[in-house]
Amino acid sequence: MRMLVLSCSTGQGHDSCARAVKEHFEARDWECEVDDALAFVSPALSRFLAWGHSTMYRRFPWLFRAGYRFSERHPDAFWRKLGIYRVFALGSERMAGRIESGGFDAVACTHAFAGVMLTDVLERRPLPVATCLVGTDYTCNPGTKDSRLDAYFVPAPSLVGLYACPAVPEKKMVASGIPLRGEFYLRTPRPIARRELGIPEGCAHVLVMCGSMGCGPMARLVRGLVEEAPDGTQVTVVCGTNRRLRKRLARRHEGNPAVHVLGFTEDVPLLMDSADLFVTKPGGLTVTEAAAKRLPMVLVDAVAGCEEPNREFFVRSGGAVTGESVRELVEAAVGLLARPDELERMRGRLAVLLGREAPALLCDRMEELVRERKTAAARARARAGLRKDEAMTSGKTGSNVQEGRLVAPGDERQALVAAAARLVALEGAGPVTLSRAADAAGVGQDEAQRIFGDGEGLERAALSELAAQIEREFERLFLSAGREGREGSFLFSGPGGVRADDLAAALGSCLSDLQRAEEAAALCATAVRDPEVRAIMRRALRFFAQTCAPFAGESRARMICALVEGAVMDTCLFGEPFDADALSEALAAVLAPPAARLAG
Repeated sequence: MRMLVLSCSTGQGHDSCARAVKEHFEARDWECEVDDALAFVSPALSRFLAWGHSTMYRRFPWLFRAGYRFSERHPDAFWRKLGIYRVFALGSERMAGRIESGGFDAVACTHAFAGVMLTDVLERRPLPVATCLVGTDYTCNPGTKDSRLDAYFVPAPSLVGLYACPAVPEKKMVASGIPLRGEFYLRTPRPIARRELGIPEGCAHVLVMCGSMGCGPMARLVRGLVEEAPDGTQVTVVCGTNRRLRKRLARRHEGNPAVHVLGFTEDVPLLMDSADLFVTKPGGLTVTEAAAKRLPMVLVDAVAGCEEPNREFFVRSGGAVTGESVRELVEAAVGLLARPDELERMRGRLAVLLGREAPALLCDRMEELVRERKTAAARARARAGLRKDEAMTSGKTGSNVQEGRLVAPGDERQALVAAAARLVALEGAGPVTLSRAADAAGVGQDEAQRIFGDGEGLERAALSELAAQIEREFERLFLSAGREGREGSFLFSGPGGVRADDLAAALGSCLSDLQRAEEAAALCATAVRDPEVRAIMRRALRFFAQTCAPFAGESRARMICALVEGAVMDTCLFGEPFDADALSEALAAVLAPPAARLAG
């Protein structure tokens, strides 16, 4: 069997969890691949978000905290009509193509963004794959409840209530814990670990690490520990990818054999085995790894956001302590080093807090879901064959079995809506009936009647789906422009304004794709004929104009919109050749300053 794991380039924790999922499934003879979900929208967007995430963590943690709290207070931020969802939806077709071409049986997400994107894929194009979201923080992150997947793996039983909602019922949840890489479930005896790392025995060892990016007040924490910890205490600092911090600490503590400054290292499991105490920010994977190693923690509130619930969870469990200032954190660490009995009690609490069963629970449940999918598909094939035989025997030609198209149980509604939207695009809303949509979707008439009752509900759903398709088409034009031949760009707007050549090139690329041009033609033709769909088209164009307005001004944005609409209509409906140079000149004229336009 084949598994695709979708992570996001917003911190090492999600990628580490993705690698752990891959490792454990491969141990069961699955073929696994890991992809960055955001790269399906744009590799440049993925790099930009990775840079932005790292920058906020290191330099503007208050901004990350404010953004996270905003998303918590506004859970509808991921609703499909708003900007975040629209941007994610731009990668849906590429993600769907990747899943289909890869022949995957299951898709696992280690980030809520990936879960939202996968949900959009499945709503547009039902795929015969088992899906899940693996929680990587001890809370329900924003966006999780906007996903619609088969299973949700929750970090702890006490968090099930946080995840529960109408879209994510409790029956879909598995209180599994967070899966870790196998090396964190193994323990190297402390004397051996210290010998391998060159840490002297018979003294306390404090490990300091604030994420892969080395954020938070690490320099002040290390200075406080060096000054106040008992004599002989060894302090190992892992700075991750923060090279500036590593150089700064290496200069400050040069010549001190009790301070070991490291950059990015793969020896974290061994370092945890050698340590008596762990000073760290409460990233979901980091604290889970420390718990698996039974390593007591002092948790630093470096970023907050999703890490604040992680801190509260482990402090409440008795496996960690915390403080609100550097001074309080240093005092807490020094106090624990002076009380070995309390450290031992904390290790005992961590030992009973988290088990080693997370990988087994994840693999067992996903294998079960894949088997259910395959069984359902086999039954669907059997039912389809029976209906086809009956239709041939009775001489009926209007069979509701579509050759080569199987609809698994639970996917009938999406298949009906997709089929009805295609019919509306080709013929308008009036001629579409429940019976025709059922035939086109390969869904039984009785089942279609049960889902929608009458054709009116299906028509509304089809118009809504068609509206989303039209809006996505114009959004795709906007956000894809500038990619052609321009590395690192994902908008056609820039410091110098809108790039007319890039927009024209992107539109030309769209219309040179025969299949996409035919789809655009069907949408435009329907918009011309059908009043309801024409209104949808108008709304989509208004959205496109509003999107351009911040870069070009409202009036010029409307003119851009009219030019783009004209290019699509001329090429798709009337067969006129697309003239990229002419469109580029027209756009340049629209975007020129008023004086230049008058001079022209």
